[in-house]
Amino acid sequence: MKKIHYLLLLVTVLITRANAQQKSFDQPVQLKSCNIQIAANGYLATTVIEMEFYNPQNKEVEGYRTFQLDNGQVITDFQLELNGKYREGSIDERWKAIRAYSQIVGKRIDPAILQMDYQDHYSLRIYPIAARGSRKIKFTISQVMTPELGGFTYRLPLEFQDSVKFISLTAEVTGVGQLPGFTKGLINSLPFHWEKGHASFDWEAMNIRLNKPIEFVLADSPNKQQICVAKASGKNAFLLNLRPDIDRYYSTVVNNLVVYWDVSRSSVNRDRKRTRLPETIYHR
Repeated sequence: MKKIHYLLLLVTVLITRANAQQKSFDQPVQLKSCNIQIAANGYLATTVIEMEFYNPQNKEVEGYRTFQLDNGQVITDFQLELNGKYREGSIDERWKAIRAYSQIVGKRIDPAILQMDYQDHYSLRIYPIAARGSRKIKFTISQVMTPELGGFTYRLPLEFQDSVKFISLTAEVTGVGQLPGFTKGLINSLPFHWEKGHASFDWEAMNIRLNKPIEFVLADSPNKQQICVAKASGKNAFLLNLRPDIDRYYSTVVNNLVVYWDVSRSSVNRDRKRTRLPETIYHR
């Protein structure tokens, strides 16, 4: 009888351990908070986004989310928060990154992977996110401002259907001659603050759905220069934009038109004598 008790105890321990090792992968998680910092200068823009994802389930999961960027936007940095501090990620080939992530998950070490599934479409995986717990990630987007009629446009697509409890947005724009303005999207009526060629914007909101882009325009006015100065490898570099207030195209009036006609049948038997039509065939 005593041996039977030992066997039951051993079976119970094995079943408990087996259940504890079960992992729930690719589980949807909620976007709890989002902090966005934009720095632009009229030509280039850098965006740092911090996101906190919440696991609403009563079990530990691997969090999974997808998102999209605009054409020309590139992710240049990725970090995962561990014990209150951010840990830098590395950029690698897709198959190498997936293999490394899978190996780390098997060792129960906290990993995260951000990968491009196809052009401008990304997927994010974070493991583990505790039951009723949350994890934070941070990534950086670099881009060239999009030239359009009348100026340069900054656009950050946001396509999250769930409501976020808290969002903060700061934008700093330098080297522009006019005040930027939000045109449409999530914010379309609030103004930038202007001071000595420097524009700034601060905004916070709660319980809002992030399903519209953040978009503003830097106006390109005639005869007003926009200049950007930056340092690279210890050297100064600059970009200058100036649109003169002159017509791009000039209208022309044809007074006389002469047409020549080559009637040769081939290059071998070419008639090199060109016949000029009598007088002109067009008069104003």
